[in-house]
Amino acid sequence: MKIIRLLLKNSGKDFFLAAIFSILSGASGAGIIAVINYAIANLQNSPVWLIVLFVSLCVGLWIFQFISWVLINRLYLKLLKQISL
Repeated sequence: MKIIRLLLKNSGKDFFLAAIFSILSGASGAGIIAVINYAIANLQNSPVWLIVLFVSLCVGLWIFQFISWVLINRLYLKLLKQISL
């Protein structure tokens, strides 16, 4: 609890941005599962928009994970610097 309080006190904006991008990453992963489930249920009739949606969700997942990773690492390094000083 003290770590979260310290994060919110010193880097609230970065903390919330990392949380938002992590949530978006999770939503993209859930969307990929939903698209795969829909494609399996409708094997005879696979529309083109399904492929486009799948590819865009995969790219979005990668981008959101990368941004979240960068923000969390920046936050970690900033916190480590503050603690060590």
